[in-house]
Amino acid sequence: MKRLLKGRTVIGVIWTLVLFIIAFMYAMFQGGFVSWFVFYSFLPILFYALIINFYSLKDFKAEREIVNQSLQAEDTLQVKITLTRKWRVPLFYLIVEDHLPDKLLKNQSGKTKGLFSVNFRKKIVLTYDITSLPRGEYRLNEIVLKSGDIFGFIQKKISLELEDTIIVYPRIRPLPHWFPADHSAGGHHRSKKQFEHDLTAISSVRDYKPGDRLSWLDWKTTARTNKLVTKQFEFPLNRDVMVVLDRTRRSPSVSEQCFERSVSLAASFIQRSLHVGSAAGLISVGERHTFFPLEESDQRPWQIQRHLARTNMEGHLHPAPTIQAYLKRIPYQTTLLFVSQTIDDQLVALFSECAYRGITVRHYLVGNHERLSNEQQWLLQSLPGMGIGSYLIDSGHFDELLRAGGRRATS
Repeated sequence: MKRLLKGRTVIGVIWTLVLFIIAFMYAMFQGGFVSWFVFYSFLPILFYALIINFYSLKDFKAEREIVNQSLQAEDTLQVKITLTRKWRVPLFYLIVEDHLPDKLLKNQSGKTKGLFSVNFRKKIVLTYDITSLPRGEYRLNEIVLKSGDIFGFIQKKISLELEDTIIVYPRIRPLPHWFPADHSAGGHHRSKKQFEHDLTAISSVRDYKPGDRLSWLDWKTTARTNKLVTKQFEFPLNRDVMVVLDRTRRSPSVSEQCFERSVSLAASFIQRSLHVGSAAGLISVGERHTFFPLEESDQRPWQIQRHLARTNMEGHLHPAPTIQAYLKRIPYQTTLLFVSQTIDDQLVALFSECAYRGITVRHYLVGNHERLSNEQQWLLQSLPGMGIGSYLIDSGHFDELLRAGGRRATS
């Protein structure tokens, strides 16, 4: 492409010189005011073409500014490109185009390039918006500049390397009515209280730590030792949440839209779990699998969300064996949220084993209920009898569906 453009530029210079010679010969042989007027009128065009030919677009320096850095799917990306140059060479036109990945532009209705009449200006600013951003990680590598003379005899093009990385995280939907399962007093229900310990099972005491609740303080020992002492509980009530995301392509009916909805639901569960004070982990299963164990870390939420931003559907192997291998690393009474786009006998058997290990299972089937086979509907109806919650997610209104999801999925 560069050789072709360079060849066209050389041909343009030669063609301009040929026209100049023709105009000069016409004026010499024809004579008169008109012929010499044509010749002198052509001189500015010749000089401008020669100036453009010898002027390098490398004189331009580019800077790209991403206005909004924290992005989620469906947000709008605002980009500002500033071009500056050293020499005030007159340019009749300049085309500025920011080369972006095709996936980033699949929902784009606007343009990422602009046409400018530069003249003698030394600074040019291009701004554009990309609406309805798709989830993912994108690398912006170059900005392309194009210019030339008035008649198109001389055409110049240059690519300015300018690298930036954009991470579009999954859309996190609010889930104000969802809470992890509470196992206090041997129960098995949804609780809006953030119980963390069985207050009747005290094994010892320890020094007070910031964040301990007043109900945990041992006032008798505190009064005797003249320092704050906290009760140490023997049997902690587990409110941890492990999210499992099935990324396999086992069913031909699974669409990209359903998968994006699954990723958004998984990200929303992670965010909500951390918000209510639970520890959250993730098992992401596809052709390759990723495991984020349950641990309290400031970096862990960002690590999970970054993985969910980059992940894609891949692989055709069943996820059950991989998840089964991780069950021994999931503590007793953990709430396991299984997000998938299909259901079969192997998953039901996996859920049964989780229940046997004392793990609370909630299954979220992302898809269209009208496309469910009779076998899938029968499997969904059998889950409540096993103590497994079943939810059908067929739109992006997660909180509304979760409040009525059990009835919809098993009806």
